[in-house]
Amino acid sequence: MEHRSGSFRVPGVEYPRIIPVPIGFPEGWTGREQAYSEASSSYGKTYIRYNSVGGKHKNVLSAKAVIERHCQDTGEDFFVLYSQYETLQQEKKTAEIEQKKRDTGRLQGAEREEAIENFRLQFGSLTGPLVFQFPGWKTRWSYLPDCGQIFVTYVDTDNNEWKLLKNLEAFFWSRIDLGIGDYVAPMIEAARLKADPAKFAEGSRTARETLGTVEIEGGKEEAEMKTGADRTEFEKPRKRQRIDETFDNAEVDYDEMVKQRGALLKMDAVGPEQTGWAALATSEDVARAVVEFRRLIDGCLFPANTALIATHGLSQRHFQARIHGVYFQLSEFVEGRPCYQKLLHLPMCTPACVGCDGIYIMWNPSKSQWRITTLPEVGAPYLARCQDTAEDLTKVKSPWEIAGATGHFSEDSALKIVLEGSDKLAS
Repeated sequence: MEHRSGSFRVPGVEYPRIIPVPIGFPEGWTGREQAYSEASSSYGKTYIRYNSVGGKHKNVLSAKAVIERHCQDTGEDFFVLYSQYETLQQEKKTAEIEQKKRDTGRLQGAEREEAIENFRLQFGSLTGPLVFQFPGWKTRWSYLPDCGQIFVTYVDTDNNEWKLLKNLEAFFWSRIDLGIGDYVAPMIEAARLKADPAKFAEGSRTARETLGTVEIEGGKEEAEMKTGADRTEFEKPRKRQRIDETFDNAEVDYDEMVKQRGALLKMDAVGPEQTGWAALATSEDVARAVVEFRRLIDGCLFPANTALIATHGLSQRHFQARIHGVYFQLSEFVEGRPCYQKLLHLPMCTPACVGCDGIYIMWNPSKSQWRITTLPEVGAPYLARCQDTAEDLTKVKSPWEIAGATGHFSEDSALKIVLEGSDKLAS
């Protein structure tokens, strides 16, 4: 589990600034947070580099690389130290998840059942007519044509949606248990005095009659209604809005957007770290990387005629390290065209050898796009795309669009894909 600590620029903070290193780091290292310049496509964000005290190692990108360099200096076992680091990071993540559950009241399992029981012992069970009277809350009745039923959703003042009253009971008790739920008892008592089952039933009746959705705020008399095809506008407005702001391709459908964004948010932006010529930081590195990888694969079980290509040229992109590299052509076509997988240089092996990363370049026929993707199959999450129908990947002329940290794509004409032996390797 890799530590990624770059974030967004904080107003009023002067960059660069020294920050604490992650838990599990060896002694003698400092963290430095730097903000991207206004000229960068990542302006507004920050990135982290690590330096050893004394200046021997500078601008190290990741925790893994820090521990590698520490072990090279001290002779300690890298695998032992890195395993300890990952364990501490996982323990920290687990503790944060548990704390978040308590902070948000989204309890599970036995904790949830205990909270519900405690709430009901003090307040009784929540009902729809009761929650309908909470001030500032909204109650939404949606007619579901597939089953002919009415689905009720309660929206609190922070725009959180509650679909099960049991979850709401657990949430309220968690607030009380944490000492921040003083508002719960008076709100429930006030709502109980005004609860009207007949009034609550009007929402359900109107939704059924209009075959749509009715939403009423805090017991108000007026109702906002949408019917028929407009019903979906009520159901995921905030989630859909956030995703629409993230993705700029109208041809990508909503479900694909959700899957794509979720995968990119979880993805390690660096992956197996490549250093020296294998990082393809300069044009000289690119040319050498192709030569070195050719030598390495010739010593393995790769077919003698395996084609190699190199991708490089990006600057300060979130997934730059995953995209840059030397790729080999798979023995079989995918979707009727060549497909390529990224190679990895593994200098820690004895002797040094070659491996493969889970990054591919393939053709997506349904979108008429070349994609740099995480699996050699249509529908897999992808890091870059190019709307160009050229059958030869190295001859595409349209600019590539590169995914950012949140999944938003932006055009970057700097990405180059060149074939082994091409004159462009040295340019």
